[in-house]
Amino acid sequence: MKQILLTLTAILMLTACHKDEPTRRGTARRTVVVYMMAENSLRSFSSSDISEMIGGKDSIPLDANLVVYIDDTSAPRIMTIDAMSGRTVCHTLPEENSCDSTVFLRNLQQIVGEFPAHSYGLIMWSHGSGWVPKAKEKRKSIGVDNMMNNQLNHGDELNVSAMRWALEQLGIQWEYIFFDACFMQGIEVDYELKDVCRYIVASPAEIPGDGAPYDRIMPHLFADTLSAHKIANTYFEHYKSGIGLLISVADCGKMRHLLDVTQRLCPDYYQRSVATTDLQAYAPWHAYTGWKPEYFDLGSTFATLLPASDYAEWRQAWAEAYPVSLHTDYWMSIYNYQFMPIITDADHYAGATVFIPNPKYADMGYNESIRQTLWYKDYTSQ
Repeated sequence: MKQILLTLTAILMLTACHKDEPTRRGTARRTVVVYMMAENSLRSFSSSDISEMIGGKDSIPLDANLVVYIDDTSAPRIMTIDAMSGRTVCHTLPEENSCDSTVFLRNLQQIVGEFPAHSYGLIMWSHGSGWVPKAKEKRKSIGVDNMMNNQLNHGDELNVSAMRWALEQLGIQWEYIFFDACFMQGIEVDYELKDVCRYIVASPAEIPGDGAPYDRIMPHLFADTLSAHKIANTYFEHYKSGIGLLISVADCGKMRHLLDVTQRLCPDYYQRSVATTDLQAYAPWHAYTGWKPEYFDLGSTFATLLPASDYAEWRQAWAEAYPVSLHTDYWMSIYNYQFMPIITDADHYAGATVFIPNPKYADMGYNESIRQTLWYKDYTSQ
């Protein structure tokens, strides 16, 4: 018994956190980083989600770390949440742009340096807009930081390509990246990040403002096997009988195969004029959306473009690339007044989106911006 107490004491000493001082730790089994870009209209939701994390603290193993970086309407902070102490603020940082790629990299470097582990999980928490880059002061990929410590949704955002650059510099193969943000499960996003993580958990559409039920998914963040699958399934179960949810898991190791099959079966995709009227869509094209593309479903799109026999082959490649793909018949949308958020093509639902070039995007530059994505470059280089 004495030896057990001494061992527990040693573990707690390794995981203790002292405010504004560098920490020294042994190597954990897993460190999960929650990167919360909340200096925007989601400020109140960030507080409730942290409360949920604290509510689920008893599910955090002693040999693991949950580390939260948050930039809201107060000074940016790095904190830990654990079963013994609850929430502990380790570092209070100067005001900074949490959506800047160099700031993102620096914060992750600090966290990984202080909380080393054998495996890592990353949760990207904020607003999301898929792969699209910033165009004419409208939305781009992930996050909003207004640098004014208020809740306005005007400010800098983080491109997926810049996110990839930062994660490549960090040099970690994440077990999963979980986007608790809208519109982030797109083939362009998944392919862009395929070399920096094993799985991506995200939604092709809008998600509820409350986001993930962190008290319920807490055990799965640290699971030794299929963490991403368990996160997605628990998230879905939480909302399936209420306001609805679309969620899927991308297997990054299968992204290249999916591209090869798609390109072989439909080599002229980016030269074709695609009729979109009957496709599963996830957002309207309207000023209120920040002029986002419609986010058409990947499966619905290629079911329209391919003969039935080719589509069956394509669908097999898709099934390997997206091992979890869940949907209710509807989902919550702030665009209800002009857009009916329902599943219109359940037979071909893929749980991921694909960009379809369209002349109406010319003023926003999206038809040109798509050419900068790794998906487009590899698709058109063969």
